[in-house]
Amino acid sequence: MKALSRIWKLYLLCLILLVAGVAVAGFVLEAQIKRSLTRTLQSNVLTLARVLARSLPDTADPSTLHAFCKSFKSVAGVRITVLDQEGRVMGESDKEVGEGETKVDRPEVKEALEKGEGRSIRYSKTLRIDMLYTAVFIKDKGKIIRLAVPMNMVKAFQNELMVFFSLGLFLAPILAIIIMFVFMRYAIAEEKKRYSDLLQSTGKFWRPEDHANRATSGRK
Repeated sequence: MKALSRIWKLYLLCLILLVAGVAVAGFVLEAQIKRSLTRTLQSNVLTLARVLARSLPDTADPSTLHAFCKSFKSVAGVRITVLDQEGRVMGESDKEVGEGETKVDRPEVKEALEKGEGRSIRYSKTLRIDMLYTAVFIKDKGKIIRLAVPMNMVKAFQNELMVFFSLGLFLAPILAIIIMFVFMRYAIAEEKKRYSDLLQSTGKFWRPEDHANRATSGRK
């Protein structure tokens, strides 16, 4: 019984360690994948912004810039905004903006004016989701082109990842039970053998084969 008790304690310890290990690994891997996906998305959007900056018409005509933004949004699938050096909106892909609307206080716009390129991830009150904003300052044209992409892709992948790890957490105890069942059968068999050998060595254990051996010896 003491052997069985030790085995069950060992099983519980292994089970706890297994579940804890899977949970910690899941959260760490999720965070790493999120960072990796975010960096990849930022790099891709920045590359697209640079390409669009080269194609941006060198004009201040709002209708031309609006048409440019809407045309490329239908191809690239991102929100496009064109600003002047003061941050005033000159062209927008998603809506017609009011005259004088400014975005100079946006972090990515400030960074673009200072360093040539800027980015930020923040919550959009209008869309009620996290958005990735990337801006490129085109000095020779005196304009800033800004792209906005929803972070839904990263979030969707995170959700899929958590489903897999939840499944792993569910299967971990079952796997542990199977492993410990096999181990327990082996351990119990070894314990019985050891106990039997101990009794046999002290002469306190009678086995049918021993009686048969003695009977055979007597007939001889």
